[in-house]
Amino acid sequence: MDTFQEYAAVQQFPNPKFQWAHAGLISGSRFSRFAIKYWVYTGLLGWLLGLSACQAGPEHPQYYPLETDTPNWDSLLVFTDSMLYKTDPGQIPPGKQIELHLLRAACLTPSGDNDKRLQSLLEAKLITAGMDSPYEKALTDYELANFFIASYLPALGIPYAENAYAFFQENQKYAEFGKVAQKLGQSSMITDKFAQSVFYFEQAIDFYKSQQDTILTVSVLMDLGFAQIKMDQLEAAKQTSQKALLLMQQNSKPELFAAEYTNLAVNYRYFDPDSAIALLEHAMNLSVPFQDSMNIIISKYNLANSLVDTKRFATASSIYDEVEDYCKRNKVAIGIPLVLIGKGNILFQQQQYSASIERYTQGLEIFDQMGTTSFNKGTYPYLDEAYLQIGQPQKAQEIRNKLEQVEQQERDQQLAAIVELNQKAAAIEGELFKKQTLQTQESALQVRNKSYQIIFAILILFSMLASTITWQRLRVQKSRNSAVMAILEKYKTPTLPEKTDPDSSLVNALLELFEQQAIFLDPTLKVESVIQQLNTDYPTLNHLLKSHFYSNFPSFVNHYRTSYAQALLLNSEYPALTLEQIAAKSGFGTRQAFYNAFQKRYGVTPGQMRAAMHSTNPI
Repeated sequence: MDTFQEYAAVQQFPNPKFQWAHAGLISGSRFSRFAIKYWVYTGLLGWLLGLSACQAGPEHPQYYPLETDTPNWDSLLVFTDSMLYKTDPGQIPPGKQIELHLLRAACLTPSGDNDKRLQSLLEAKLITAGMDSPYEKALTDYELANFFIASYLPALGIPYAENAYAFFQENQKYAEFGKVAQKLGQSSMITDKFAQSVFYFEQAIDFYKSQQDTILTVSVLMDLGFAQIKMDQLEAAKQTSQKALLLMQQNSKPELFAAEYTNLAVNYRYFDPDSAIALLEHAMNLSVPFQDSMNIIISKYNLANSLVDTKRFATASSIYDEVEDYCKRNKVAIGIPLVLIGKGNILFQQQQYSASIERYTQGLEIFDQMGTTSFNKGTYPYLDEAYLQIGQPQKAQEIRNKLEQVEQQERDQQLAAIVELNQKAAAIEGELFKKQTLQTQESALQVRNKSYQIIFAILILFSMLASTITWQRLRVQKSRNSAVMAILEKYKTPTLPEKTDPDSSLVNALLELFEQQAIFLDPTLKVESVIQQLNTDYPTLNHLLKSHFYSNFPSFVNHYRTSYAQALLLNSEYPALTLEQIAAKSGFGTRQAFYNAFQKRYGVTPGQMRAAMHSTNPI
């Protein structure tokens, strides 16, 4: 709250030093008693008001509701917006601006407004670019990695996470090292790089152990165990899970681990189903005193799955009924198809294939209506086998074909997400560039206005001193004062030159050359050629690019070339093209120029973007 109060005080009560300095300057003249009286009283009054207000403390919303640690995200969002967009940026240090942008992104997470989250994160990144602060840059990279991994594609977030990891690994005094290492492990596991994920998880575990943070150590141990399961290292996974269980049992507050017992049971299902059942029952017992109904029902669902593994079908079916009843009463839509799939698994293992097909089909239809395909992929193999068992190979083939369609659809959605994200990032970067330009112009105008104020004050003081000169000198001084006042009148209200809009016909002609004729594909393209085709001159073209496109000629050309290169990378019809061939087809003269322009715009190399198409395979 100290930070909030500091910002609110700066926002509401400007620094009164200017009034004191101004009053002190004027009080130096014995010949301006009226001015002394006026400015001293004004400055004193302003100082007293500011002092009393600062001592009283600014009013701000209650960010944390009483008797809870859950933040009031709406109030925090209003606060960050008021500080970032209603306060003079010059009053807030760059480091504090970064904190506010990151806080704003966190406030937007519950609402799922990814566009605004991306804008806040990119604004923080833009501020760090002008600072010599490796910690701020690493922290912003970590938050960007979180955003991309959680909201878009893990492969897009990995480069940011690696940048953050490189800094925090050398500076392990920061608590973020464990978080970054765990995040890299999770993203590596999502992209099926399990050996790499094990390395990062072990780094995070060692760090959290040194910090004596039991809760986070348990969390990473469960991640490590699941990665080992994916590598078919069941004995190692069992030992890792046992370490996590021992830490939870040794803790003095077992109720903190109700959800962790449920998650740990998922790992135990792979090597010790009976222990998984015991863990789930313990999780439900821990949740009952706190009336945590949702956690109880999640534990019950996993318990039913574990009972199916141990072939206790009757008990599992009864628990599935309880879960289904809860989901219907509380309108938990995702639970209904999950229960149908679970009952289908029971019938499948009982070799009642026709009945299992009916349950599987009902569940998949609901998933399709919800637009969810992640659960379908795991069910299709069982449905395929069930059709084969009842002698319907044609239906089984249809299921296999549908599985291929779902996988292709996911790949298409991933590529579309990359394109959409790049477009959004480009639009946000353009807006940020405009905003930064306006702020620079405003700052320059404020500096000039302050200069005018100082000159104006000096001239007034000079005129007051001149009033003591003899009557004979007064006539000469009068003529000088007239000239001075003429200058003052000229500069009292300075005006900026009006900004003329570029010729629309010239803009349309330029866009036609690049978008219709695609002249940017010519690697020998020169600005002289464009000037000749537009029948204009260089100053006019340069002014057009700056005022209309906020760019210069090389950046304008590279924008079209990198867009064309991205389309070639994402087009499945050109899988055999090398990066050098793509560079040549896009109009780049050299491979290095292609790499520099591409990475400057998209933040990743062409090779990394191509790899993202093949390495994004959700669990």
